[in-house]
This record gives sequence, C-alpha cells and structure tokens, in this order.
Amino acid sequence: MPESSSNKSFLMVSLLIILISSIFFTINFSSQDKLATYSFQTELEINSLNSLFKTHYDLVLEKRKFQSLLSPASRSNYIRLKSELANELDSLRMGMKQFPQFEANYTNLFLALESRLEQLDRHLAYFDQFSVEVAQQKIQAETDEIQSRSAVLELAYQQMLKDLLAERDQFTRDYFAKARFNYIGFIVLFVISLVLLVANYFLGQKQQKLSLEKQQQRIQFELAQKDTQDFQTSFDNAAIGMGLVDDSGRWIRVNSSLCKMLGYTPEELINLTFQEITHPEDLFADLEQAKRLRNREIESYTIEKRYITKSGEIVWINLNGTAVWEEDGHFRYFIAQIENITPRKKYFADLKVQKERFEYVIEGTQAGTWEWNVQTGETVFNETWANIIGYQLEEISPVSIDTWMKYAHPDDLEQSNQKLQACFSKASDYYECECRMRHKDGHWVWVLDRGKVMTWTADGKPEKMYGTHTEISKFKELEYELSAKNAFTEAVLDTIDVGIVVANADGQLNRFNKATLEFHGLESKNISPDEWPEYYQLLTPDLSAHLSKEDVPLYRAWKGEKFENREFAIRHSSGDIRHISCSGSPIYTENHEFLGAVVAMKDISAEKIYKQTLLESERKFKGIFNSTFQFIGFLDLEGNLLEANQTALDFGGLRQEDVVGKKFWDCHWWQVSPQTQKQLQDAIQMAAKGEFVQYEVAVWDRDKRPVTILFNLKPIFNEEGKVFAIIPEGRLIQDIVDAREALKDKNVELQRFASVASHDLKEPLRMVINFLQLLHRKYDPILDDKGRQYIQFAVDASQRMNTLISELLEYSQLGNLDTPKEWVDTNSIVQTVLDYYSTSLEESGGRVFFSSLPNLWVRKVPFELLIRNLLGNSLKYRKPEIPPQITLSAMELENHWEFAVRDNGIGFEPEHAKSIFQMFKRLHTRQEFAGTGMGLATCQRIVEQHDGEIWAESIPGQGSVFRFTLAKPDS
Repeated sequence: MPESSSNKSFLMVSLLIILISSIFFTINFSSQDKLATYSFQTELEINSLNSLFKTHYDLVLEKRKFQSLLSPASRSNYIRLKSELANELDSLRMGMKQFPQFEANYTNLFLALESRLEQLDRHLAYFDQFSVEVAQQKIQAETDEIQSRSAVLELAYQQMLKDLLAERDQFTRDYFAKARFNYIGFIVLFVISLVLLVANYFLGQKQQKLSLEKQQQRIQFELAQKDTQDFQTSFDNAAIGMGLVDDSGRWIRVNSSLCKMLGYTPEELINLTFQEITHPEDLFADLEQAKRLRNREIESYTIEKRYITKSGEIVWINLNGTAVWEEDGHFRYFIAQIENITPRKKYFADLKVQKERFEYVIEGTQAGTWEWNVQTGETVFNETWANIIGYQLEEISPVSIDTWMKYAHPDDLEQSNQKLQACFSKASDYYECECRMRHKDGHWVWVLDRGKVMTWTADGKPEKMYGTHTEISKFKELEYELSAKNAFTEAVLDTIDVGIVVANADGQLNRFNKATLEFHGLESKNISPDEWPEYYQLLTPDLSAHLSKEDVPLYRAWKGEKFENREFAIRHSSGDIRHISCSGSPIYTENHEFLGAVVAMKDISAEKIYKQTLLESERKFKGIFNSTFQFIGFLDLEGNLLEANQTALDFGGLRQEDVVGKKFWDCHWWQVSPQTQKQLQDAIQMAAKGEFVQYEVAVWDRDKRPVTILFNLKPIFNEEGKVFAIIPEGRLIQDIVDAREALKDKNVELQRFASVASHDLKEPLRMVINFLQLLHRKYDPILDDKGRQYIQFAVDASQRMNTLISELLEYSQLGNLDTPKEWVDTNSIVQTVLDYYSTSLEESGGRVFFSSLPNLWVRKVPFELLIRNLLGNSLKYRKPEIPPQITLSAMELENHWEFAVRDNGIGFEPEHAKSIFQMFKRLHTRQEFAGTGMGLATCQRIVEQHDGEIWAESIPGQGSVFRFTLAKPDS
C-alpha cells in the first residue's frame, strides 16, 4: 500500500507539471500568432506604399506625355491617376493607424507628395494660361525646383519603406524565434510527459512483472516440453536458418537451411562457434546483445550482421536471438533464427548509390526540389529551393503551396496556373514554366520550374506532384542581351547608308538591308545567279553593258574571292543611275565551314560630283587665300613653311620659291633679331602641342624696316584629335601700337597734372583752415554762438575738401599699371594694417581673425590700401553696442585666390550690393558716418588692376561679407 500511494503522488506531480507546461506553451503560441498578424499587416503597408509610389510615377509620366505631345488622353489619365493616388494615400493612412511609430514618416511623405502634386498641377495649368512655348519655358525654368521636390519625395518614400521593412523583418525574426522556442518547447514537453508517464507506468508494473515472471517461466518450460516434438519438426524444416547455441557460443544443433546458407555440413558446423563464422566488425555488437540476453536484461534481440561462409563469401543475415531457461531459472541455450538478407542489402546499397547520385545531381545543378500534395496543399521544399531566393529554409518555414504564391511574381501566376491545369487535365505530360520570384534582397530572380504528377486519386484527380526549381537569371540576361544584339544589328544594318547583301551557302539571298532596297528600288528575290545582272540591273562602270555573272561582286565573293572597292553601276527601277563601290568576302566558321558570302555597297555618285565641286572650291579658296589683307601660311609640325599667301609675299618683297620649304624663322620677315627668331621657334613648338599662341612682334618689311604685327599660331587637328599642321597669321597693328604709346604718354601727363593740381588745391585750403582757426581763437570772445558755428562749418568743409582731394589723387594714381608686381606676405600686410587701426580696435573692443594667408604676386602699396579700406569699412559701420568681430580668410581656386572680409556690423540692403562701389556713393549721412564715398570705389579699381572681381553680400542687422579675387601669376 505505501508503494501504491507513492505511485499516485508521483502521478499527480507529473500531471501538474504537464498542465503548467501546456498553459505556458499556449500563451507563447498565442504571442507567436500575434507576431505573424503584425508581420502580415506590415507587409500589406509595404505593398500599399510601393503601389502609391508606382501610381505617382505613372502620374508623372502622363504629365510629361501631355507636356510633350499635348495629348488629351494623357491629361485624362493624369486626372484619373491623381484620383487613384488620393484613394491609395487614404488607404495607406488608415493602415498606418495601426503603426503610430510611423506617424512622422507618413507626415513627411504626405507633405512631400502634396508639394509635388501642387507643382504638377501648376505645370498643367501653364498650358491653360499661356502658349505652349511659354508654358514649356516656365517649366524648364523650374528644373532645379522639380529635382528638389522629387528628391524630397524620393527620400521620404525610401525612408518610410526602409523603416517598414525593418519593422517587418523584426516581426519576422521575433515570430521565428518564438516558433523555434515553441517547437523546441513542444518537443521538450512531449518528452517530459512521455518520460513521466512511462516512469509511472513502470513503477506500477514492476511488482506485477516480478510476481508473474516465475509463473511465466514455469509455463514456458511446460510448453517447451509439450511442444518439443513440434519444435523439432519445425526446426528441421524451417525455410530460414535455425540453430541452438550454448553459453560459450558453440552450435548445439543446426537445421539444413542454415547449413545450406553457410556451405557447411551439420557435423562441421557443430564443431564451430558462432564467433568463428561472424565477421570481425560485427562480433562485438552481437556478443554485447547476447550478454544482455544472458543477463535477462532483454527478452530477445534482433540485429543485422555478416557471416563468413565455408567458401569465404560474405553473407548478410538478420539474426533474432532468444534464450531458453530451466524451470529453476538457470540458462539452458540460445535459439538463433537466421534469415539471409544479402539480396535485400544489395538492393538497398544500389538504392543508396542512386540516391547519392540524385543528390549529387541536385547539388551540382544547384536545383531546388519540391513535393506537392495537390489535394491537401502540403508542400516540401529542399534547402536549395530557399537559397535561390536568398533565404535559409527555416526562415520561410512552415511551407505550403502559399509559400510559392507569396514569392512568385503576380504577373506570372496566371501563366503558371494555365500550365498546371494542362498538366492536371493530362493535356500535357509535364509542367514547365519560366517565372520570376522575389529575392530576399528585393530584386526578382528568374527560375525554371519543372514537374510531373506522379500519383492520382481513385477518381482521377492529381495527388502527388514532384519537380525541380532551377535559377535561370543568367540565361535570361544572356537571352535578353542576344535579343538586344540581334535587334541592334538589324537596326544598324537598316540605318547605315551602306548596302548589305548576304547569300547563304546555296546561293540564296537571305539578307537585303534597307540601303540595298533603296539602291535598286526592288525587293530581294531568290533567283539563279545567272539572272542577277538582268533582274537587279547591274552595269559596268561606263554604263555600256550589264555585268556578266562572273563579274557580279556577290557571285565572286560566293566563289571564295575577297576584294575591296570594286566599282560598278546600278540602274534604279526609276531609271536613275547610281555609281557603287563594293567590297566583299566569303563567310566561314571557325572550322572553315563555308556559310555563304557578303558584300557591302556604298553609293559614290555624290563623291564623283563632290570631286568636281572640290576642284572648283580649291580654285576659289586660292583666290581668297591670296587676296586677303592678312598674312596667312601653312606650316608643318617641324616649322617648315609649306605655303604663304600673296599678301605676305608682297609685304616682304618675296616669291614662293624664296620661302617654301625653309624653316619659318629663317625666312626674311623674321631676321629682325636672333631673339625674335628664338621666340618664334618656341611658339611653333607650343602650337605643335595643341596650344593657340598669340603675341605682338616686330617683323621686317620689303625694306627691312621693323613693323609691328599681331601674330598668332593656330594648330589644326585631325579626326583623332592630333595636330597635323599649323596656320600662322599676322595683322598689321603699327597704328594701334603708336596710338597706345601716345596714350601712355598722356596718362603720365595726367598723373603729373593730378599731383600738381592736388598740391595747388590743398595749399589754399590749408591757408583757409589756418586763418579760420586764427579767427576763431582771436575773435571767439566777441562772437556769438551763430558766428562760432559758421566758423566751425567752414573749417569742417575745408577739412572734408582736403580729404576728398587726397583720396581723388590716390584714386587717380592707381591707374599706373607700370608699377611692378612683387611677392608679398599677406599676413605681414594685414598685421601692418592692424597696427594702423590699433587705436580704433582698442577703443571699440574689436578683434580681427586671420591665419595662414597666402603669398601673392601683387602691387604692394595698392594691395595694402585695399586691405586697409576693407578693414576700415568694417570698423566704421559697426554696431555701437557690440564690439566688432572681423574675419579675413582666403580660398585657393584654379586661376585665382578668393578673399573674404566678414564682419558683424550693421549691414545693408541687398539692392545696394553693386551701387556701393560707385564713386562718391554713400548709404548714410555724414552725421551718421563720416567719409567721402571713395573707399570702395578705390578697392574696386585695385582689384580690377589685378584681373579680379569684387562684390558684397549682406543682411541688414547681421553684418556683411566683402569678397574679391586676385589672379595667380600663371593665369
């Protein structure tokens, strides 16, 4: 009774563990189902988003069609697609309510799409408001805005798609993680339950088994005695081998079937043990089982093992071993039932080889395999099937026929279904379909699906279907490339103006391109080569007769001849004559197998006319070449003069034979000096490298007088972009040079006058200022306030006039371009200017920032004045309450340095950005800021003298930036 109570307690604990585990498994399975639902809903939103963007793309295409063709149908399609887009957007919005975390993504997408639609509607409205040309110009002017809004919409779409895909993938990963946990948990739960139930069962049966065991042995012994005679009869006549074996393994008794199986007589076999005829590799396992049977751990055992026959042959047998016990429980002997399974083992070995071969074929061809129960929908895929679309098989498990439909392209499902129905109706023995499947990465892969129904139901319906799944994306790409190449070849042959005719090995014409049809005005016709000259009107070059068959170019090529530029004529069906140049060749394979012949024909009728026109043009060119007022010639790349026009010859009093063939620098014109000759030689070398060279130079006239010309060398390029000749050209500019020198003298005189005038003007002003100051000091006590104010006005005006005269003199002296340039350290110049403004900087608390400014090739004094004026301008127009902050920086460009002077001052309105550089231009009264309005005008002149530009940018109240460029010395 205690043992029975213990068994019941153990049973209750087992049931409680199973119940708790089942509840936990059910909860986790419910969570897994929710994850699957969320993943599916996310996939629906991704599809909605892709559909929305595709509709937008179609909408833009219809708008562009209307914009280009003004088609009413395109406009109607646009309106329809816009309505569909609104519906899809509402649908997406409703779906996104389940995903509040994507509200910002949806808002960005909605705003971007709304902005883009507004832009598209506005463009269409242009065509209602303006002419077509004006509307298209307006749209063209908005190209940058179009690209900007499209980029914003694309970015919003891509970001939302990316986040949705990430969310879906996370749901999917969580789903499979829980699925794996559930599967493993189910297995563990099942094993635990089974172990507990089995353990409980055996605990209950243990006592009963022990009590019945002796009774069972006694009954077995009695039955054995009773059936001894029957057993002996069955033993001797059994179809399988049987034997009795003692405790040492020696045969006690054997039947004839066993002797026949092993090739021994009964006497020979009884003198052996089973260990002696057992294959050494199988002996241990057999002895181990016999030991367990002998120890009563098991009631019987069955193993497959090998025996060695008397002849040495290996025989596979299935051994069933049982033990016979005495009534007192002592061991008596083993009963061995032995079945020869050698044929079956050989069959299974062959089957294994075939299976391995099949697996190797599948692995070698990278083919996926599938099994489909058509009636239940159950489906089995191998790992390769999943790998083709980028997945591991466990990622897409569990699988069914819906798995195939999920990843297949929607446009291919109908074709696949039609072919399946043909197979199910037995109209086709096999199913074969090329279709696309969506890869894990998002792109589509092409697969070839093959299969066959192998079993049918009793009522004739398809049941089990087996097949393979092979990726053919590369073959599809090759197929497309081959199709494209063939189409390209056909298009090229029909586009070129060269006639192409191809004959096959039998002499039949199988290619007659468009140009050939135009030459003849006839369609191709498969006729005998004897008829070619007459039918196609092939004539001799002088048009005197038809060609003979042997002279027809295609016939000659067909006979194995290869030729080029053979001329003949064709009489068009309209009667026009066309002169033809023809090349032809036979066609052979790589193995020298003859395929046919091809000829290429070019219409040279225009060339004949062109040659005549060219001769006439050459005569006209000669006339123009020799009558122009410029000096023109032709040089080769080594500087040899090939030809000179009559103007150049007359200028030097020369003839063609005096100069043609000579080095250009050795000709009469260039004998002015060795330096002139060397300069020309260097210039020719530069032109030979492709450079255009131009400079002023003095050359000799017929009387050996130096005359200045503007001389240039222009390289002439061939079709390959290489220089093959040089054209020298000269123009008389002596009058311009003389005028320029006179202008320089005038500028010197003006500068001298400005200096003297400023001195003469400033001297009386100083005297006026001094006397006014004396008047103020001497008569101040007797003057009233008005009188003192008048004197102060006069002094201030005189001082302003003095400053203005100084700045005008400074401005006029900037025009002296003869001032030499030099290398200056910009950092040192800036530091000098800062020393100049040190007092102002201290009083205002201002700071100037600069570092690592470049060395420049400039006129030092004007450049220092430029920096001083710009920094002074920033210090002057500062905010009273804020210390000025000024930054000076430089940026290197290809041909210039660009400087920027940035401040935090009062700034100015953008419309004044150009006018502030005008002389005397002021934006403020003298009471607000002192000055003459000459500072920025002076800066502009200095920058222009250095081949640069100056401009300003500003926002009122936020400061200004003055930028200027200075040319590099090699630019």
